Amino acid sequence: MKKIIYHIDISEDIKNIEILKLYKKEQICFLDIETTGLHRDYSYIMLIGFIVYDKPSNSFILVQLFLENKENEKLLLEELLKYINEDSVIITYNGYNFDIPFINHRLQKHNISHNIKKSSIFDIYKIIRKSKPNIDKNSKLLSFEKLNLKTIEKYLGIYRKDQISGKESVSLYKEYLINKNENIKNIILTHNYEDILNLSKIIKITEIIPINILINQLPIYYHDDYLGTIFIEHFNISYDYLIMELLLKKPLNNIFYKEDSFSLTVLKDKISLNIPIMNIKNLTFINIDKIKFINKKFNDLDPKRKKDLLILNKKYATKEILNLIKFIIEKNIHH
Repeated sequence: MKKIIYHIDISEDIKNIEILKLYKKEQICFLDIETTGLHRDYSYIMLIGFIVYDKPSNSFILVQLFLENKENEKLLLEELLKYINEDSVIITYNGYNFDIPFINHRLQKHNISHNIKKSSIFDIYKIIRKSKPNIDKNSKLLSFEKLNLKTIEKYLGIYRKDQISGKESVSLYKEYLINKNENIKNIILTHNYEDILNLSKIIKITEIIPINILINQLPIYYHDDYLGTIFIEHFNISYDYLIMELLLKKPLNNIFYKEDSFSLTVLKDKISLNIPIMNIKNLTFINIDKIKFINKKFNDLDPKRKKDLLILNKKYATKEILNLIKFIIEKNIHH
């Protein structure tokens, strides 16, 4: 196995991406794999590329793990696991359906007791595909015939040096295994390098994605001192309600609470919330005349806290939504 590390600067590409501000730098991992085929049993991983934050150098690094001998795939996978953990947010392009299931299958094949959870996957392809019919009619996305990575890159004005396809890289790799030609290896590495680097650039396309779709497709969570990690499993803004399903890492005693239009239900490790909202001049916010909490009415709260809980119907309201979840949990579930 050959490991190559590049120190890169992607700060300009990601610093203004609002959705990434939900995560720590240490959590972010852009990932792409190259395989010898599509079948997980009969094919294997020949190359793993990823970008992670390197604390000692205080910078992002692009790491490539190249399989020089097909018998050493296990070493490749074990090396990857040194860079990611259960808190990692794995940013991919079609990784939900391909990269991560392929990696997990090969981990199992080699008796490695690790599984990358689907809840940690940030799949840009999946977000675009779900959003396509709902994006503003003026968006060129609606005219896309294909949603492959190179099409999205071209739409965003990103052009690459490498000219080979994933299919061609497989043929080249098979040739490399026979003759160990370094030029061939470099062509494959360059293809993967640009795949990975461009992931950090195309993530800006999330800026035009409706918030309903964006939140439902992302690993969005926060850490609560009492409950541990809380995931947003489902999110929807209807005309009169904000509806959320939250998933906990540890189960709680059941809670059933309903007053007027506000309801909160806790069933073991799931929390369901129905929160009344109002829509005025394209703004969506909490209906403070209706919402009440188990311990205290919303109208009796400090005015500054009310302002914190305002939810705007804009491109990004994720932080406000997390503030709301945090506040409701503190008032109703903490003891």
